[in-house]
Amino acid sequence: MLILTVGGSPPPVAASVLHWRPARVLFLPSRDSRSKIEQEILPLLQRESFDLDPGRYDVEILDDEQDLTRCLEQIRHLTPRVQEWVARGDEFEVVVDITAGTKAMSSALALQAHEWVCRYSYVGGTERDKGGVGVVVSGKEQIVHTQNPWKVMGFRALDRAITLFDHGDFAAATQLIKDELRLIQDTARKCELSAISKIAEAHLHWDRFQHGKALGILSILGKDENHLIAALGQKDAKRLLDGLKDEIRILQEIELRKKVPCLPMVKDLIGNAARRSREGRFDDAVARLYRAIEAIAQMGLLEDHGISGTDGVPLERVPEPFRTELTPRARDRCVKIGLQDAYRLLRELGDERGNRFEELGLAHLKKSPLLARNNSILAHGFEPVSEKVLESLHASAMSLAGLDETQIVKFPKIRSRDG
Repeated sequence: MLILTVGGSPPPVAASVLHWRPARVLFLPSRDSRSKIEQEILPLLQRESFDLDPGRYDVEILDDEQDLTRCLEQIRHLTPRVQEWVARGDEFEVVVDITAGTKAMSSALALQAHEWVCRYSYVGGTERDKGGVGVVVSGKEQIVHTQNPWKVMGFRALDRAITLFDHGDFAAATQLIKDELRLIQDTARKCELSAISKIAEAHLHWDRFQHGKALGILSILGKDENHLIAALGQKDAKRLLDGLKDEIRILQEIELRKKVPCLPMVKDLIGNAARRSREGRFDDAVARLYRAIEAIAQMGLLEDHGISGTDGVPLERVPEPFRTELTPRARDRCVKIGLQDAYRLLRELGDERGNRFEELGLAHLKKSPLLARNNSILAHGFEPVSEKVLESLHASAMSLAGLDETQIVKFPKIRSRDG
């Protein structure tokens, strides 16, 4: 399918059609050039034994040939037609010819076509009138064509992937690059995109708590330093790589202690909750904060009191009268306790975290913000979590862990704000 703009000079349009000999043609004329299709272009084609009958071409008039925005607005509506065509199979190709028409018309077609799987075509020539600076002399036309440079070189894919990453959509960034890499022919650009893809994939794994996979990818990114510099520039690449070194250290800490509750994991959970909050996924965020608050209690019991887990606390480690309360639930002189009982045990052991838990209102049977998690659709109820509850639990988790915002895991931006 050949898509081309139509201006005041029919021969280049006819030359393009004759060169490509398309199964279908979509003419994009202005109102003034509309009549030239039947009156001049089709007769030129018939003279060369290429009969383009009415069933093989369509006409979409660009109603303001001097307005780039209006032309682009109209041409973008052709996208479903282009997608349907190429979806038929590998032999169904699209060529866009940007030779004829006003500069606004051809520019609009070139701009919109960067989203399509297509070739670009232009009718140049070996001879022009007006002393070599006018239009191509009829009969001296020469077709210049190329693959879609946005696809071949990956310019658009790189920019879009970075934008997706910086908005926290690591899965979309990874998939976009994966889809585009098979279309890109430039080796250098493939390497640049692959480097960005690794960063996106690593953070996708990290966002899913697959810390080992994230660490494995980030640990070898130093090899891609030159590719990142080429893609981002020296300043952004250096800032990003320096930040990734810090991330590797965090991941190494988490991996080293992944079998036990620890502060690096608590920081990671709170950071993950913040990302879910920015997406408006408050129920997901609260689930992570609930786990962080639970992990803080487990960490305190392990590190400061030698109690290795809440799924089997030895009764002899529980002070009275709390021990008597727990005894009916015990099995083999050990008892499994939940979040509320874990903080009660800390309080009974004289641990400040247990007192702070109560001061924050988290121990209240009817008013604790933790109840919102139990009543949420992701736990035992059907009530969506409010932003107010989320903010309360975030502040509580930070207080219980003794953290400030500078200590929470925050993923980087590939593009700096001033870049």
